Order: sequence, then C-alpha cells, then structure tokens
Amino acid sequence: MGKPLGVRGEVTVQLFTDVPETRLVPGARLSFDEEGTQPTTLTDARRSGPRWVLALAGVDDRDQAEAIRGEQLYAPADDDRPSDADEWFDWQLVGLPCVDPQGSALGEVTGVEHPPAHDLLVIRTPDGRHVRVPLVSQIVTEISEDRVVVDAPGGLFEEL
Repeated sequence: MGKPLGVRGEVTVQLFTDVPETRLVPGARLSFDEEGTQPTTLTDARRSGPRWVLALAGVDDRDQAEAIRGEQLYAPADDDRPSDADEWFDWQLVGLPCVDPQGSALGEVTGVEHPPAHDLLVIRTPDGRHVRVPLVSQIVTEISEDRVVVDAPGGLFEEL
C-alpha cells in the first residue's frame, strides 16, 4: 500500500497484475496475507493518473489508511498458472533450484523483486549469499516446474 489519498481512507497502490480492470472490482475479496487469513473487501477502485486508488472495507479515514501503509495486498489466483506459458506467479518460482546451463547448482530461488526496470530473481547461493538476477530471457534461459536455468554473465555469482 502506498500513501493515503484524501481523508476518506483511500490508498494508492503499486499493482503487479496485468488485468487490474478484472481484479479491482467493488466486492472483490482481497487479503493482507498470501494465505487469505486477513481478508478485506474492495469497496472502490479507480485510476488517478498513472496510479490506482483503492477503498477498502473498514478503512474509513486517513489515520486508518496510514496504518496500512507499506502493507501488501493479495488477490487470490484464478488458476494455477497464468494464461501465457512463459509467465509464472512469484510463489511458483520461490523454492525452485537454480542451475547453470550445464546443470551445476547455483542456488535456490528465495524471492522475486519488482523494481521499475525489470523483475529480479533473488537466489540464495549454497554459501548463503543472496544474488539478484535480472529476469530477462538472455540470462534466465529456462523456467520449468522443477528448475530455473540461469546463463549468468561473468561476475554475477562471484563474491566481491
């Protein structure tokens, strides 16, 4: 959640969906955790310039909106896979082993980050370091249900 907007409890959000018009409809059930144990209901959604503004049930003033600033909001996945065969949900990548093109272990995917330029895979190496790998086809050459293949440029996995 971003900063509050106005005094009625509305909040700005950064979205990680390519179908906001489908997911952000009044009455949609959302949650403050991935498991769905902290549910809330979307009461309104609209675009305001380049960002989206949401109103949630029980968040009725600026103080309540400020209290949820920085929280993540989850929508249930409709399917086990996105519609495009080359797309993956973050939770499907976390835990996958990461190998180089020859099959040598590089580590395990522990997360996916979404900075503005492009997504990054966070890979924990066998020695415990965390390496951020750009999720681009020139580097991440294969993703399957049982592994991620990374053709890393020189220096990406070496210690400084």
